[in-house]
This record gives sequence, C-alpha cells and structure tokens, in this order.
Amino acid sequence: MNRGAALLNLVREKIVAIEQPSFVKDSELRYVAVNGAYARLFDLAESRFIGRTDREVFGAFADDMRDDRERRVVVFGEDESLSLRSRSGELHGVLRLERFLDDDNSIFVFGFVEPAEEGSMPTAETTRPAVGMPAPQVGFSAAEKTAAAGQVLPAGAERLHRHLESLMMAMPVGILILDETMRIEYVNAAVYRMVALDDLLDVVGMSYRDYMMVVHTRHKRADGPDEITRLVEARVAALSSPDDAPLTYARTPEGLTVVVSNRKLADGKILVTYTDITDLAEREEETALYRATLEQMPVPVFIRDAERRLIYVNAAYEALQDQRREDVYGMKEDDMFPLSGAMLREEHQRILDHGEFAERARDIVIPGGREISVITRLSRITTTSRKHYLVGSVMDVSVLKEREQALLLARKRSEALYADIISMLRIMPVGVVILNDDLIVEFANEKCREIWCWPEDMPIDGLSFRDYCEINISRGWNWPGHSFEEGYQKRVAQFKALQGSQTTELAYEDGKYVLASITRLNDQKILLTYSDLTEMRSREREIGEAREQLERLGLFMQDAMALMSQGLIVIENDVITDANQSFSRILDLPAGLADQGQKWYKCFQFCAQRGDFGDDPATLLQQWQEKLRLTTGFSTTFLANGKTWVQMEVTFGGSGHWVVVLTDVSEIKEREAELEVLLAKSEAADRAKSEFLANMSHEIRTPMNGVLGMAELLSKSILDTRQKTFVDIIVKSGNALLTIINDILDFSKIDAGQLRLRKAPFDPVEAIEDVATLLSAAASEKDIELLVSGDQAVRHTVLGDPGRFRQIVTNLVGNAIKFTEKGHVLIDVSTRPLGGGEEHVAASHRGHGHRHCTGHANADLRQVLAGRYVLDAPSRGHGSWPCDYVRVGQSVRWLAYASIRTRSRFDLHCRDPDADRCRSQPAEDHPAERQGCTGAGS
Repeated sequence: MNRGAALLNLVREKIVAIEQPSFVKDSELRYVAVNGAYARLFDLAESRFIGRTDREVFGAFADDMRDDRERRVVVFGEDESLSLRSRSGELHGVLRLERFLDDDNSIFVFGFVEPAEEGSMPTAETTRPAVGMPAPQVGFSAAEKTAAAGQVLPAGAERLHRHLESLMMAMPVGILILDETMRIEYVNAAVYRMVALDDLLDVVGMSYRDYMMVVHTRHKRADGPDEITRLVEARVAALSSPDDAPLTYARTPEGLTVVVSNRKLADGKILVTYTDITDLAEREEETALYRATLEQMPVPVFIRDAERRLIYVNAAYEALQDQRREDVYGMKEDDMFPLSGAMLREEHQRILDHGEFAERARDIVIPGGREISVITRLSRITTTSRKHYLVGSVMDVSVLKEREQALLLARKRSEALYADIISMLRIMPVGVVILNDDLIVEFANEKCREIWCWPEDMPIDGLSFRDYCEINISRGWNWPGHSFEEGYQKRVAQFKALQGSQTTELAYEDGKYVLASITRLNDQKILLTYSDLTEMRSREREIGEAREQLERLGLFMQDAMALMSQGLIVIENDVITDANQSFSRILDLPAGLADQGQKWYKCFQFCAQRGDFGDDPATLLQQWQEKLRLTTGFSTTFLANGKTWVQMEVTFGGSGHWVVVLTDVSEIKEREAELEVLLAKSEAADRAKSEFLANMSHEIRTPMNGVLGMAELLSKSILDTRQKTFVDIIVKSGNALLTIINDILDFSKIDAGQLRLRKAPFDPVEAIEDVATLLSAAASEKDIELLVSGDQAVRHTVLGDPGRFRQIVTNLVGNAIKFTEKGHVLIDVSTRPLGGGEEHVAASHRGHGHRHCTGHANADLRQVLAGRYVLDAPSRGHGSWPCDYVRVGQSVRWLAYASIRTRSRFDLHCRDPDADRCRSQPAEDHPAERQGCTGAGS
C-alpha cells in the first residue's frame, strides 16, 4: 500500500502510540521503528531492534519462515500472514505484513500483531491467497490448451492469458511451476538467466530431479558427483514434503545471489521462485563490514539518534565506561551523566540541528575512580532518508599528556647533556663535521683530522666548506671524473636537495677507502661523518678469498661424499644433517629414510626390525650409547639385510656432531672364509711336507754317514797332497750337508720358532778358509782367482754358531764369484776391539769386474723378515743382489738379513768366549737379536 511522501514518518509516529505490537522494516529487513508493545513481547528494549535484522536480534531463534514471508512482501508487494511465536514456542498471535513506499520510492514493511483467535491462524494452504487461474503450460497455445481440456476460451480470455504469459516471461523474478508428479510445467526467461542454463535447452516436461542435476552439473561444482546427488535428493525431498520448504540461498557462477523459495498451490502444484538479491546481499555485506569496522576500532565510538537516544556503542566504548551496551541503549545524556547531562544535551542538540563539528578536551572519571584526559569529537551524519544521527568518538589522551610532560623533562635533560655529547663527538672513532646553513664548519673532531691527515696546528672550525674541500684536494683526494668546481657545485647541490641521510663510499687511487655520510639536521645544518674503511676492506678481501676457498672446499667435499664408495652420514642432535647415497645403498634402506632432517633412530629401528642387530637390538643400542658417552667413538661389524657385511665406525666430530662411516666388507669376509679354507689346506700340506722331509732326511742321512765314514777312513790312508785336499773337501762338504740334514729334521721346531743358535767357540778365519776351499772349484771354472787375506790382529776364537756363520760366508763369496766375470775375488778378514769384551769382525770381498748388489728395498726386507719368502735371483746385469737363501724361521732371520743387505761386507759383533753372553741388536729394519752373534751386511 502507498500512503504518500509523509506516510513513513506518520507510521513511525503512530506505531509508538498504538497498543498493538507493531514495527517498520526497510527493504533490507532491518528495523526502522518498533513500539513498546512489540518490544515487550520479546522482553527486550526498543533500542535493541533499531538498525538490526531478526537474525542479529534473535540469533539462532530467528524464524526463517518469517524472513521468507517478509522478503515476498518486499519483492511481490502482496500482504502476508503467519503465526508469531516466542523463543519458548508460546503463541503471540497472527503477524500481518504489508508493504508501502515513501516519497523516494523506498520500500518498507509494516507489521502488526493481532491476537490469536480460533480458526484464524494461517496455515500452509491459507497463508497466501491462492492463484486465481491455472498456471500456463509452456509449449501450447491458448486454443490448444482449451481444446485439450475440452473447453473453448473466449477471445478476450485468450488475449488475457497471452498477456499474462508475456508478463510472467518478462518478470525479473524466476518462476518455475511443477505439476503433481514433480515435472516442470512452466518456466520463464528469468530462470534461464539466473541459473545460467543454455537457451537451447528445453526443460519443460523434465523432472525436477533431472533439472537440478543439469543445474549443478552446468555450474561445475567441485563437490563431486556423490555430493551433487546428495544435494539434489535433499532438495527433491524438501519439495515433496507437505509443508513449504525453507528458503535456499545460492551463489551462481555469474556472481548472483539468488533466493529460491517454493509454495504449494491449491491444485497440488508447486510454485518455485528465484529472486535476485545480489544488491541486497552486497548491501548487507557492506553493512556488516561497517559494523565490524566500528566494533573493532580501538577508539570508543557511540551513535545517538535524532532524539539523542544512544543506539550504538562499540566494544572500546563498553570497556571505557565499564558498562554493557544493552544496559545503556536508549538512554539519553541526563540518564548516563547526571552531573554533566545538561551541558551535553545542549551541545548534542546544537550539533544535530546545525550539523556543526565539535571537538573538546576534558577530564573524566571512569569506573574505578581513575581520572583520565579525553578528547571528544562530535559530528552529525544524515542518511538518504534525511534522518540525522549524532556520531561521537572519545580518545584517551592521558598517555599523550604524560608524554608531553616527559618531553619537557627530556628537553631539559638534552640541554644538560649537550655538552657531554660534544665531548663524546670529539673522542668518537668516526670523523664528524657539522656545517651550518651557510656551509661553514661549526665543529670537527680529532678523528676527522686523523682520517684526512690534517696538521695539528691547522684550524678547522670556522673554515668554509669550499676551503675545506680545497685542502683535501690539494692533498690528493679529489672528486673522480670532475674538476674542482664541478665537484664542489655538485656537492653543494646535493646538500640543498638532501632529505634525510645519504651514504657514499669513497675509493681513492692510493688504496684509501672512506665511508662518507651526510645528514640533514632539524635546524638545517649538515652533519658529515667519515669512517676509514681501508683496513676493513683489506680484511673483507681476505675474508672473501677465504670464503671462496671454503666454498670450493665445501663443493669438493660434497662431490667427494657423493662419489665415495663408503657410506657417510653426519648426525647433529639426533638429526641427520648430511648423508650420501652409498649410506642407503649399503644398508639397503628405503628412499627418504636417511634424508636430511630425518631422525637417525628411524634407520636403526628399520634395521633392527629387519634383524640386522640380532634378537636384542635395544641392549646393543644401549651398549653403543654407553661407548659414545665414555669414548670418542667405536667400531662394529654386522650383516645388513642378510646379504651385506658392514663395518660401521662412529666418531665424535665435536660440537655435538657424530660422523658414521659404513664400509662394505662383504668381499673381505668372503676372502677371510676362503683364507681359512686355504690355511687349513696349507697346514695339512705343511704337516705332510714335514713328515716327508723327516722321512727323507733319515733316508738321506744313512748313506751320507756312509760317505763321511768312508771319506774319513780315506783321509787316514796314505794320500798325496792333491788327494788329501780332495778328501778334506769331501769331508767338510759332507759335514755341512749333514748339518743341513739335521736342520731339516728339526723343521717342526723352525715352524714353531723354537730353533736356537748354538753357542760354541769357533775360529772365523778357519771357517772362511774352509768356505774358500769349498768354492775354489767354482772360481777355477770361471778362471777367477780366489784370495783370502787376514789381519794379524784377527781373533781366532769367538762365541757363536759356526754352521750359520759358514752359511752366510758361503752366500757372500758364492754370489761374489757368480757376479764376477773376470779377475779375482779377495776375501779380507779384520777385527777391531769395541771394549767391554766385544769384538767387531768384518769380512769383506772385492773383485775386479765385480757387480755389487745395491740391496733390496726395505719393504722386501720386511716381507722376508715377517714370514716365509723366496727371493728369486734376477738375471745378470740388472744390478740387484741375488739371494739364493730361503728363510726357514724367525730364528735365522738375521741370516736372511745379512744375505740381502750385504753388498761386499759382513760385520760381526761378538764377545770373548769367556764373556757371559753375546749381545745382539734387534730392530724391525736391522738384524734381529739372537743368541750367539749378530751379523749385518753393509
């Protein structure tokens, strides 16, 4: 209904006086006015409703059906009725709703409550007037429709029907009519536009379920087909219920906000309407945004209406007054502030009448008795409906006043500290120069004089900046690329345009670096500061070079870790900080388990569950942790995944870092097993060899004893000198051979290292002569003369093993003969007393054309001394000393050493036979200590 321009104000004034509960809402369904009777229905203050929707007033108790009816009144302009109940479900009466427009064509809803009477309560069928004519069936003309019904419409009715249909098609509200079987009987163009259907798609005759599936599918919802089916079934079930389904709000792909409502018609059909409330929703969002902004402002804000009643305060105002907003809504100045109410009332009314802006400072006492200083700002705002409101804000400036007082005190302190600051500037490690607005030096400290190497007697204060620059340039520090005048003018222009601070690093040809800063002070003065960076830049270069070196080293270490065949992992605070690929490969770990940032115990748990650490991995882990606590690391070996033997070495790297290195020792384990098999075979072969040699030695010694016996008998017969010599050679050779055979019988002792040298007196000269006699035949075959020369002071009796001594000399002289092509071989024997009963016996040989042995490497020597080793004689002419001696045990190690190391000399350190023992000199790279005597080749 339309009451004209003054209707709104008239209604607002009249509803206050009427006894029936009444209210007025705007097009956004926000309360514009309520009377006391309506507020008492809900036990709330009248001010609680103003500017709010039912949802904001009642919260979860808001009636969605009522909201739907009110929106229908706004959109369609039809009167509505529904039952009004309290929060507890108590029936208040029948709510009548009407629409009216003011002179600005703004839409308002007028509602009033009538007492409930028997049979007067609206039902789902009577809530809204029934449609007076059947819904048109799209796709048939009027004549066809009447023919189908067996009736003939008059021409006027047919024109009216067509006119009504074109009106429905042109309506901005989407209309969808469903028949009793939930199939679409009619649809207008607005539906196609709102739900974004294809114009070529004909939905008339389609079931509502299929229609909803098409709508949701075309909207490309991201919920998935199952969720779409659930939503469609829920909507179909809602329409199939006897009651009207609640309003549904939807957001279309085009950004429209649509309200979907439905109503059961009298003939069993269903009317579904689509209302575009996009503008309304946007205004609601904007209103909610404005309200949230005011609510969250830290400044207390309040709003009063034209009657100066408080209708809104934010949270900050509540905190300032320590009162709930519900308790103060609707109150005026006199009610809230009894002492200053009259003054505030006059001020507020003046602002409402004339639209003035007011700002005043005053002291107020807030709850709790504390007095604070505030600045209150007041202004008037006017809505589009020409309604005036008073908006005020209250700013607490107590802190500002306190700061003002603190500022005054600080100013006094700053004046007192000014002299101290000047003193500090003089001793600062940074050069400081202050120029006044005329560019005259007012202050310069001693560091500035030091940086620019000014003489001590040269005054600085009072110099013009031009003179200041001329002095520096005369000392070689000029502006690069500019003449003096150009550089000076550029610098002055920089001072004039300076805002804030600028910093420049100056580099000079003599290697000097200065960091210069200019700052505009508050009194238009210029502050120049200089820092000598020469030494710092030099250190930065050194640091940069060191950093580059470290980066290269880091890259090298990363590459090295990646290429390592061993597994490497670094742990810090139980977290893996670095690991190479070999670590996961050796332990056969799954991907990501040993990545950076993972806990190391996850790798342990994985290997423990796999059985790598036996049946009790927890105890093993505890043992490892105990070792780490007591020592700097440990080493252990385990079988990973039943196929890879891993040797793990854990080392403490310092600073909480642990380094774990894994080595695949599977091949070594396999070789150890093979070696154990080979060792068992070797021991069996040694035993067989020993038994064979023992048997053979006995067999050989029997005929050998016969040969020696016959030779001794022959030597006692009458022989000439030549025959006597031959027989002596046979006897001596046989005895030497018998000694060797006896040694073979003691082979088991040699293998066990139990063989001991004999301690018996013998004549070294005689032993050498015997060897020379034995080898004379070999020398004669090569046409070489074999000579023996002895010093008169040679001692003829020493304590030792004569058999071993003869073996050494035989090797020496035999090799000398072997490698002497022509001339002679001279064996020279000499002695030298050493004191303490010791004698130094030296046997040397020299020969014309003799190729001396250069000796074997220490590594070969150690191999010979460490175990069984056979040195094969090289071919002649290579310069190496051949050794035909085979080491047979540790007890004769010194013999092998003498045979290998000798070139042309053999030394003996022996004691007098009367001495207690013969001292030897053991060492890994020298002759080993043995009982008897010690020989050394040189």
